Amino acid sequence: MQLFAELATNQLRNLDSVGRWGGEEFVLLLPNTDINAAMTTAQRLLETIRGVGSTVDGAAVPLIVSAGLATTQGDESIETLIDRADQALYEAKANGRDQAIAGSALSGPSRFI
Repeated sequence: MQLFAELATNQLRNLDSVGRWGGEEFVLLLPNTDINAAMTTAQRLLETIRGVGSTVDGAAVPLIVSAGLATTQGDESIETLIDRADQALYEAKANGRDQAIAGSALSGPSRFI
């Protein structure tokens, strides 16, 4: 958890925030960021995580991340925004993990690996 928070923080701008949302989930807040820039940030973070190794009982363990993204124009509740991001996250997990998916209020999710 601490490693992810550190790696994520290093990928963010000064005005962005990262926080633990629950269990193994984190929320990244990227103000004034469209979905393309958010996806670029997510992809950069995924690549960084893939490049970091970890060991458990002497065995190498790959680190992977699944990400669900959502953007808002500010005309919806925070609950709706988080629900869309959460739905995209579960789709990323269901589709094999180690990817980012953007949820859209207007159309279905878009996959980015």
